[in-house]
Amino acid sequence: MAQFMKLLVTIALTMAITVAIITTRTNTTTTTFALEDPLKDHTPPGAVKVRPSRFLAEKVDNGQGPKARNPNAADHCNKDPEICSSSYYSTGANSTLACCNNKCMDLSTDDKNCGACKNKCKFGQTCCRGQCVYVAYDKRHCGECNHRCELGELCVYGLFNLERAIGFFLLRMLLKIKRVPAVVSNHQKDETAEEEGEECGRKCCINGERLPLYTCKHLEKPAEENVTFLESLLLGEWEDRFQRGLFRYDVTACETKVIPGKYGFIAQLNEGRHLQKRPTEFRVDQVLQPFDVNKFNFTKVSQEELLFQFEAGMPLDVDNSPSVVAINVSPIEYGHVLLIPRILDCLPQRIDHKSLLLALHMAVEAANPYFRVGYNSLGAFATINHLHFQAYYLAMPFPIEKAHSLKITTTNDGVRISKLTSYPVRGLLFEGGNSIKELSDVVSNASVCLQNNNISFNILISDSGKRIFLLPQCYAEKQALGGVSSELLDTQVNPAVWEMSGHMVLKRKEDYERATEEKAWSLLAEVSLSEERLKEVITMIFEATGCNGEEEEQSSIDGSFVRVQCFHSVKEEAVSN
Repeated sequence: MAQFMKLLVTIALTMAITVAIITTRTNTTTTTFALEDPLKDHTPPGAVKVRPSRFLAEKVDNGQGPKARNPNAADHCNKDPEICSSSYYSTGANSTLACCNNKCMDLSTDDKNCGACKNKCKFGQTCCRGQCVYVAYDKRHCGECNHRCELGELCVYGLFNLERAIGFFLLRMLLKIKRVPAVVSNHQKDETAEEEGEECGRKCCINGERLPLYTCKHLEKPAEENVTFLESLLLGEWEDRFQRGLFRYDVTACETKVIPGKYGFIAQLNEGRHLQKRPTEFRVDQVLQPFDVNKFNFTKVSQEELLFQFEAGMPLDVDNSPSVVAINVSPIEYGHVLLIPRILDCLPQRIDHKSLLLALHMAVEAANPYFRVGYNSLGAFATINHLHFQAYYLAMPFPIEKAHSLKITTTNDGVRISKLTSYPVRGLLFEGGNSIKELSDVVSNASVCLQNNNISFNILISDSGKRIFLLPQCYAEKQALGGVSSELLDTQVNPAVWEMSGHMVLKRKEDYERATEEKAWSLLAEVSLSEERLKEVITMIFEATGCNGEEEEQSSIDGSFVRVQCFHSVKEEAVSN
């Protein structure tokens, strides 16, 4: 009986609590709806009812300020472009709002539309001033956008002064950078060598106590980290030189825009590069020229301009000259650096198999599709006759990377060779292969063939080393023969690898303000070989590389069926120093 009474009491208490909860919720709900609805229809009976627009409805004041805007609501700016520039959205004449996917988005801060519509930042990146950056270690945006570190400070995990607190060595370990003593060559063992100076490179640039050493760890596999070791090292050292004021101008202040049109050419106004860039000191009608020690070369750069030593792997041979990465003191973009293979060997500006493979390793190790590596031959607007590659970050696709291509052949090593279509510059695209080395060797063979036949060219290593564009050009030749219009010559634009890829570096403000897709196309069309000339070049490359044809699949060049079998490498023509 007692147990039965306890059960009844439990049931009664449960029912009482339930009724109390229901009553409370009902009262709360009633009180909420008792407030006057600011969007209530007050149209008199019989009158035509007009539904207020959602754009105006969002601005209704309910006594507590404007109603919060639904972030997922469409602005219908495709139909009315002025919406994004209205006072409700815009902050003035310098507004960075644009219509993306029918919504007004701030291109300076939106991670999914950073700098341009649909330009999505990678995992771990934040959109700051229209650029995707890692606020964990970016000195300009440390921890948050526009939070700049002071001179001498480093940004690690979004914090200042970590270097002073835990010491330089521990900082390097946190950044996961492999710092070991660099190999000192015989050139640095001269006890009379100067400790500092403008021509420090030849004597002391590879100092184990000063220059970090980076060696590739995954030669055939891209890095899996969100921020790779190489990227941390490169950007950290580059930012350090930026803070020291070693650049000739502030490239982060250069205006950049995407030219309206189908291809999305990128225009940058860079007046400083035009005024302060080093002039060319050699002939432009010969691709192969000997190294001249009396002219400027990278052994004469300041010690401070060198960032780190970069090698393909361990162990290192003490007798070999080191390969180094240095800043480009006249940068085009953020993180603009130079890769100088075997710097003390004083190699002239020409492609060899070992050096191109090193450059390809750098692109693979960076593991960032917005980090590209480029090369300019002599006659294709290289300005220094000392072997070097260039590289920088730009967080948007290059037009050439979006261009269509038609397959020509596939080599026995699995390298697919295609030619570009629907793009103003005619060229070849190499991709695939059974290994990085096989891809590099095929491109090296083709490049050496062009060099030996005095054909100037540019190379773009794209998509973290997965694709390589080989672009023969004839602009300097046309220019010498008077075949370039005065209108193009007045722009003083030298179409090197970056311009040919669609990143137009303009030197005059009027050219920047009046830039159109038609003008960009016109310039690049002057650079390109003709269709007939390109066919001759491709045939020349196949013959030089010892390629035979077998019937297999349709070629994009002349409709025939081709299967490529390459039996030997192109012999590199000797260039005496």
